[in-house]
Amino acid sequence: MAAIIFLPYLTFGVMDSIRKRCLMCMCIPLLVCTFFVGFMIFYLVQETQSFCPGCKYVQCVPYTSNFCDNVPGWMDDDLT
Repeated sequence: MAAIIFLPYLTFGVMDSIRKRCLMCMCIPLLVCTFFVGFMIFYLVQETQSFCPGCKYVQCVPYTSNFCDNVPGWMDDDLT
């Protein structure tokens, strides 16, 4: 969506120009809504284990069994 809005484009006729401008007019509000929803989810969802169980790997990837022991909030579901 952002590429359609921010990158330059070539037009190959009147219909192509109209189609690309309509697509741009649809993508601008869609991109704004996507960022808004992303920020709302980021700030409203505090319990990530129920919402996204794999999101803990963004903060630390456990290469060994005790690699992520000192990371706050790291809960290994396999050991409990």
